[in-house]
Amino acid sequence: MAAKRSTADRDAELEALTQQIADGVAQVAVDDAGEWKKFLDFAQGFHTYSFRNQILVYLQNPNASLLAGYRDWQSRDRQVMKGEKGLRILAPVMRKLPFDKDGNPISKDDLKNYPKNDVKWHRRMVGARPTSTFDVSQTEGADIPMPPRPTLLEGEAPEHLWDRLAGIVTEHDFTLSRRDLAAEGNPANGYTNFTDRQIVVRTGVSDAQAAKTLAHEIGHMLLHGDVDTDDLFAHRGTREVEAESVAYMVSAKHGLDTSDYTFRYVAGWSNQDPDAVIASADRIMKASRQVLDRTLDQNIDSAENQERATKNLQRAQQQERAAQSLQDRAPQPQQQTQGISAERHTQMQQAAHQHYQQNMQSEEGTGPRNYLDGRKLGALVAGAAVAGYATKEWTDLVDHLHENGFTDEEIMAAGLGVETKYGTVVDRFRERITLPIHDEAGDIVGFIGRAPDQRDERAPKYLNTPAVDGFNKSEIVYGLHQAADRENLNRIVVTEGPFDAESINAAALHQDRADVLGVATAGTALTETHAEKIAAIAQEHNADIVLNFDPDDAGQAATQRAVALLPHDRLKVAPAVGGQDPAEIHQNLGSGPLMATVDVARPHYQWELDRHLNTAPHLETIPGRAQAIADAQPIIAQAPDLEHDSLWHTVSDQLNVPLEDIDSQVHFSQSRDLVDSNQEPASVTPAEHLRSTVDDIHVQADQLLADRDVGPPPLLTREADTDHPVTTEIDTERQITH
Repeated sequence: MAAKRSTADRDAELEALTQQIADGVAQVAVDDAGEWKKFLDFAQGFHTYSFRNQILVYLQNPNASLLAGYRDWQSRDRQVMKGEKGLRILAPVMRKLPFDKDGNPISKDDLKNYPKNDVKWHRRMVGARPTSTFDVSQTEGADIPMPPRPTLLEGEAPEHLWDRLAGIVTEHDFTLSRRDLAAEGNPANGYTNFTDRQIVVRTGVSDAQAAKTLAHEIGHMLLHGDVDTDDLFAHRGTREVEAESVAYMVSAKHGLDTSDYTFRYVAGWSNQDPDAVIASADRIMKASRQVLDRTLDQNIDSAENQERATKNLQRAQQQERAAQSLQDRAPQPQQQTQGISAERHTQMQQAAHQHYQQNMQSEEGTGPRNYLDGRKLGALVAGAAVAGYATKEWTDLVDHLHENGFTDEEIMAAGLGVETKYGTVVDRFRERITLPIHDEAGDIVGFIGRAPDQRDERAPKYLNTPAVDGFNKSEIVYGLHQAADRENLNRIVVTEGPFDAESINAAALHQDRADVLGVATAGTALTETHAEKIAAIAQEHNADIVLNFDPDDAGQAATQRAVALLPHDRLKVAPAVGGQDPAEIHQNLGSGPLMATVDVARPHYQWELDRHLNTAPHLETIPGRAQAIADAQPIIAQAPDLEHDSLWHTVSDQLNVPLEDIDSQVHFSQSRDLVDSNQEPASVTPAEHLRSTVDDIHVQADQLLADRDVGPPPLLTREADTDHPVTTEIDTERQITH
C-alpha cells in the first residue's frame, strides 16, 4: 500500500504543475501560428476540459484522445494496463462557504455574530489538487463506442450545423442575415454589429465557408459583447485570435477542412503577459465548449462525458417515473388541459419562486439587489422577499425543476420554459428580476420579469408568463390578493406596472399607511375583468379607487379607458408630478410626496373636465368653444349637484367665455332634452344648433352696440374667428369674447 502523501508533497506537486502550465503556454502560444493550430487540433478533442488541464495533458501525451479516471475506465469494462503512469491534471477543491444576505463572504471569526437566517451557504472553488487521469491507449478491454463522423464533400457542411449555429445567434437576441458583401464593397466574409445586435455572413461562398464564418462571428458575439469599442479596436489582434480559435475548434470538431486557417494575429497575441494569454485561452475554451455543446449530435469526448450522459439519462427517467407517480396519486383536478393540472401548475410556480428567491440572495443576486435598493425597493428582498432573480444561465430554472420531478412538457405548459429549434427546453426568464403574480386565493400563477436598465433596448423591459392554463394576464390584477389581509383598506391605487405598484406599497409601508394598497395590470391594458375584480374589492372594503398612471400620452389614454370601465361613485385620479410615474416619484422625491399624490387625488370628473378643456380642438373659433361647452355637459353631469356651479366657472375661465353665455347655451340644450316624448322633435342637426347659438351671441352683441352713444375703450377680439367678418375693435361696456 502506497504511503500517504503529506500536505507538503501535494503543495510541491501543485507548484510544479503550475510551472508546467506556464511553460506549456510559452510552447504553444508562440509567434509561429502552426504551434497554436497543433494545440487546437488536440484541444478540440477535450473541449470539456479547462485550458490549464488541456495544456497539462498535451505536454504529457500529445497523442491522447480519450481520458477518464481509473474507476471510470473500470465502469466501462476497461482496465488500466499494469505499469501505466497516470497523466497528472488539476481537480477543483470545492467547499461550502458562508455569505451574508448581500452576497459578501463571512469570515470564520465573524460567523458567530450573524443570525442563522442571515447566512447563506454556497459551494465555491477554494483551490486545486493534483489527480490522475488515463488515456484510452493506456487501457484494455471492451470497445468504446465512438460517434460517427460524417464524410463531407468539398465545400459541404454537416447537416443541421448552420441551423444550430443560427439558433445560438437567435437565443442571444441577435439577428442573422446573408448579404452580398462583395457587391457592397466589403471584402469580409462576415461581421458582427454589436450596436444593432446583428451578424451578417456573405453570400456566394460554399456552405462550409459560411458555417466557418458564422462560427467565427459567434465567437465575437460570445466573447466581445461587453468590450468597449475603443478597446475592441486597440486589441483587435487578441479579439481576432479568440474568435478564430473558437471557429477553428468548432470546425475541426465537425469535420470541416481547417487547412485555410492562418491565425495571422497570433504573434501579437502571444507576446502578451503569460497570465493574459492564459485568461484569453480560458475564454476561448469556454466559448468553444458553449458552441459545441449546442451543435454536436453527441458529446462523447471522454469516458467522463459518457458516464455523465448515462447518469443524466437515468436521473431523467427516475424523475419522469416520480412525476408520473405523483400525478397518479394526486386527486383528479377539476380543470386539466395541456397535460398539467391546476394543482401541479401551482406547485411548479411555487418551486420556481423559491428558486428565484435563492438566486436573489446569492452572489449572482448582488447586482439586482443593488438595483432595487437604488429604486428604494429594498423591501422587496427583505421580510417576505417578494422579488427573485432569474440568472443568465440558459437552463438554471429548468435544471432545478427537473431535480424536483417536473418534466419538460410540464415546464413549457406552465409558461416557465421555451423549446429551442433543436428540441431542448431553456428558461423563459433570464437575467431578470422576477415578481410573482398571485390569483385571488393568494396562489402564485405566473411571473413578471424586469430586465436590467443596461440591457439591449430592443429586448422587452417586462416579460410576462404567457397565456397558459392557470394564468391569463387579462384576468389577473397584480397585488390585489393582498387586500384580503387589510382590515382598514381605504384606497386601492391602480398603476400601469408592478414596479409602480410596489413603489406605492413601499411608500405606504414607510409612511405606516396600511390603508393604501398598490395594484397593477400585468403587461396589458385594463380589461373589463380587471375592472370588475377591482370594483368588487373596493366595494367590499368601502375604499376609493385611485388611478395613478404614467403622465405621458399613453398613460393618459389608459386613464381615460379605466374611467370608462370602473364604477364612478368613489373613483379618483392622482395628479401628475413633473412628468414622473409613481416609481420615479418614489425614487427621486421619496415616500411622502408619493403618498401625497394619493391623498390629493381628485374625483374622476374633475380630471375628465381638465383633460377635455386642454385637448378640445378649435378653441380659437366660436364654433369650437361652443362645441367644447356642449361636450363639457355630460362630464359635469356626473358630479354632485353642489359642484356644478364650480365646474362651470372652471369652463368659463378656461374658455374665456362669460358664465351667462354658457348658462344660456346649457339651458337651451337642457330645454331640448325636456321636449315631450310624444311630440315629434324638430330635425335640428348639431351643426345647425351650434350656428344658432353663435348667431344668438352675435345678436346680443349687436344690440348692445346699438344702444350705446359713447364707446368705451376698444377691446381686441380673437382674429381667428372667421365665421363672421373680423372686427379688431369693439366699443362695448361689457367684455364679450367670441
